[in-house]
Amino acid sequence: MSTHLLLFLALLAAPLRAAPLSSSYADTADTSDPAYLKGFSLKRDVFKAAEKLSKQGLKVLVAWDIDLTLGTPLSGRGRVSLASDPWWNEQVKALDAAFAAKYGPRKGPAGEALWPAAAEELYRLRFSRLVALNGTLHSGITLLPVESFVPKAIKKAQKAGVAMMAVTARGPEMEKATLQDLRGDLGVDFSSSAPGGYGFTLQGFRVSPSARPSLYRLGALQTSGQNKGEQLLYVLKTAGYSPDMVFFVDDTVKNARDMAEALGKAGVPYRVFRYGQEDERTREYSAPGSPRPCEAQAELEAFRKTGTFPVDADVKGADCAAPRGFELIYGSTSPADGN
Repeated sequence: MSTHLLLFLALLAAPLRAAPLSSSYADTADTSDPAYLKGFSLKRDVFKAAEKLSKQGLKVLVAWDIDLTLGTPLSGRGRVSLASDPWWNEQVKALDAAFAAKYGPRKGPAGEALWPAAAEELYRLRFSRLVALNGTLHSGITLLPVESFVPKAIKKAQKAGVAMMAVTARGPEMEKATLQDLRGDLGVDFSSSAPGGYGFTLQGFRVSPSARPSLYRLGALQTSGQNKGEQLLYVLKTAGYSPDMVFFVDDTVKNARDMAEALGKAGVPYRVFRYGQEDERTREYSAPGSPRPCEAQAELEAFRKTGTFPVDADVKGADCAAPRGFELIYGSTSPADGN
């Protein structure tokens, strides 16, 4: 038997090797483009793609942002502007602007603190009060799936061996509300399929000495608004979980790019999607003359008075000429006031 024939037979007997996995980042921002759904869909580009790789014997992880990605209060008949992501961003911007107007820039060119210690302490107090309110609101407001098929698709993919978890900018103080949103409102349970398994918990961990505390429990990573890529890598390393491919879906450009950059540097193949399904509704909230901020204010006022959570339709026609009452949150006309 010739040498060439022996080599040919050996090649036939050798196991087939899959092509190296490649990484990619996709920004699916333009939801008004008719080609949007043709060019991207969760069904095809995330669920089917992840299950296909899993069936090939690869270890696949799909990580989901929560707000405006898995769930939203902005959709459906019972839509609520209060406690939505655009409402939260509006409040943080207003808080920062009030302090900047009173105390000037917070940090200098070299990153040095410029505010007096009393101002820093007051700001932290105000911010913590806003966070606490947001957690209370989320405990009572029902999140709806951004796309209705997703909860069932998650369960199907989990049964097919795909690992699933959540990666949210929420902090540990919103743990109760987050688990309610995931397990109660959306009907998804990441604990059985997440890296580390059901009993693996990282309570109040910090990825660096200067980092804020984060939480990982029952498959939900709460990053306290920090770099999601760095946070995920820390959890994976600590859990001893090494995926062959990571899918990540998030509505925020920064979070998606942070994840792609961190995974790329770590040599982890990835497919990252900046998901734009709720873009139109978030733009609507912030558009000039939009009634949504006024409705959110009216909803907050009604909540403060009654403890119930009205929806946008209940406060339609609210008096938008009235001052935006910071006292509903901080007990003062301006959050930068010390009284």
